[in-house]
Amino acid sequence: MSWGAGQPAPHGGLPSLRLLRREALARAADPAAAPPMRLHLRLQLPAAGWFGALNVSWARGGVTDWSWTPHFRAAGAGAQLNASGSPGWRVVRFAGQGAASARWDFWVDVAAGAALRVDVAAAAGGARDARMPELPLPDWVSASRLVTCLSTWRF
Repeated sequence: MSWGAGQPAPHGGLPSLRLLRREALARAADPAAAPPMRLHLRLQLPAAGWFGALNVSWARGGVTDWSWTPHFRAAGAGAQLNASGSPGWRVVRFAGQGAASARWDFWVDVAAGAALRVDVAAAAGGARDARMPELPLPDWVSASRLVTCLSTWRF
């Protein structure tokens, strides 16, 4: 089922990712070098019931640390990310089961000048409701709607 002009999107809209703030970290050993940045991000789900995956990827040497919560660092994250110096990625799955899980704040430390890409693949399902068209289906079929989206942000 699709929605068009004048119709509200199912489940109140689509997930969004927002840059809350950039924070310069301690300077590198070379005073001429730009400092790495901590990007504070917020994944906002439109409502409870959304589920999906957040994929953070970077070019060589791009991400030096991260935390999937606003306060705690992943144990040993920096050592794991810098071991090879190669491009990398991390995937986190999420499921918004209650109203409190509709907003998710986290941070990622990015080397100066590095490109960061964040993909959010999400879906929300629901039971049949009055807005669903009647379909000529057998009695044993129960139609339901599923909203899916894939969004990409670059920082």
